[in-house]
Amino acid sequence: MSNHTSDAKGTPSVLYDAMRPNWFAVTDLLEGTLRMRARGTMYLPKEPLEANKPFNRRLRRSFLFNGLKSGLQKIVSKPFSKATTLRKPEILPSDELRDLAKNVDGKNSDLTAFAREVFESMIALGHTFIFVDRTNVEGLRNDAGQVTKAAAAKAGVRTLWRHIRATDLFAWEWEDDEAGQRVLKEIRFREVRLIKRENGSFADEEREFIWIIKRTGEFEVWRANTEVRVLNSGFGWGSGSGSGQHNILSTYLATRPIEASTVDHVKYTKLVASGKADFPGGVLPLVALYSQKKSEMTSEPALIELAVTNLEHWQSSSDQRNILRFARQAQKVITGATGKDLNQDNMKSAVDNVMTLKSKDAKAFYLEHKGTGIEAGRTDLQDLEEKMRQQGMQPQMERTIDATATGTMVQVTNASTDVQAWIQELEAGLKKAYVISAAWVGLKIEDPKEEFGVEVFSDFSAPITGGKDFEQIAKARERGDLSQETTLAEMKRRGMLAESVDIQAEIERTNEEGLQADADEDFGATEAGPRVLAEGSSDHTHT
Repeated sequence: MSNHTSDAKGTPSVLYDAMRPNWFAVTDLLEGTLRMRARGTMYLPKEPLEANKPFNRRLRRSFLFNGLKSGLQKIVSKPFSKATTLRKPEILPSDELRDLAKNVDGKNSDLTAFAREVFESMIALGHTFIFVDRTNVEGLRNDAGQVTKAAAAKAGVRTLWRHIRATDLFAWEWEDDEAGQRVLKEIRFREVRLIKRENGSFADEEREFIWIIKRTGEFEVWRANTEVRVLNSGFGWGSGSGSGQHNILSTYLATRPIEASTVDHVKYTKLVASGKADFPGGVLPLVALYSQKKSEMTSEPALIELAVTNLEHWQSSSDQRNILRFARQAQKVITGATGKDLNQDNMKSAVDNVMTLKSKDAKAFYLEHKGTGIEAGRTDLQDLEEKMRQQGMQPQMERTIDATATGTMVQVTNASTDVQAWIQELEAGLKKAYVISAAWVGLKIEDPKEEFGVEVFSDFSAPITGGKDFEQIAKARERGDLSQETTLAEMKRRGMLAESVDIQAEIERTNEEGLQADADEDFGATEAGPRVLAEGSSDHTHT
């Protein structure tokens, strides 16, 4: 539960606080080895008698096997191996809406790039948001307080979609509207910008800005009094501890959960913008998209179990590297020695070190590790890596599997997977954003047959457990139950063939090769070359 002062603009909701631990695990893993080292004992506990220096050495020898990042990228890459498109764009009531897909956020991101960013955050964090905004029209209103289309067009007013990640929208409040429906009354979210320092130098810095937006259309933007800092000590490639200062814009998702330790000391003291917008329908133009919804505005990361296994691997890998460091170097053992033998030179562990033992009963030898513990650690790491691979594939697997060959073939072509469900959620959210965009300018998308939509590529393979789905297709081909064209199409859909492969051209080539093989057989070709003429059938006369 949050215990921050209630008057601080940056105070997160208690529901945000509840989601924060999972987000830290996910975002820290996605950022990689250096960020995991910076977290120190948060993910890598110290042993009971382990001093700081030995622990820090062990920490700097730890390297992350990033199963979470690999699994996330594999899931995200498939839907965007082809462009995201509009279905029936002619239904949109204006050229502005039809052209929106070319630059949806005002930063030259087309619909495909924007959709991919939203999809990745939706899966990694559990949910994410699209805020459908409109260029500020202050100063364009006429005497009646309205903004005409001519004035808006002249000023270049346009709709903008803002992607707000779940880690940035940290507080919200609900109320009942006039019809008794529960609607958002207010939201507060963080934006991080790279700006020039105010002291006139050429240096830049990251600053946090907080947006406070009300359902009534009133908004304020406040700037933090200090630059971005993450208040924890850390260890990178170097040998010492750092201040823990950390860039948010350089992180994997360009965001970080708000650090609990920063809430009370960071103040948002400078009002940099304010005004009032005419939100369409009198509601906040916010679209929420979920991959693992728990309740309104809350979720958990879709790959949280994979993240937990990855943390387990981080700890086991650290232990393995630590034991290897000692096992690779034989331990020097000295027995029967007296104090005069235990001098600094004799205690050195070096290949070129010569020992001189003066005591009659003194002996020295090296004790080598047998390696049984090392092999157990290696097996544990391999098991965890295989577990991560399976967990990463799970969202792409069919939810139900028919054990029969015929049933499996039906499942392959009509798969229902978590990834496809997430794609449908993304498509619905993008369509809703278009509806709100139209409402911003007083238009409505007239679509009684619901023909308009956003199409994200989803016609890719849904692997069955163990990756044996193509085995069923290959057997069906052998039995003659599938054509060559369908088999090649299924291979292409699974990424086994490049997108550039022309299936019809391949069929023609294989047919030509088959005809050539028949011709060679008729001619008598062998592995050594064409068959020689039979004896007695020479084409010339012997004299």
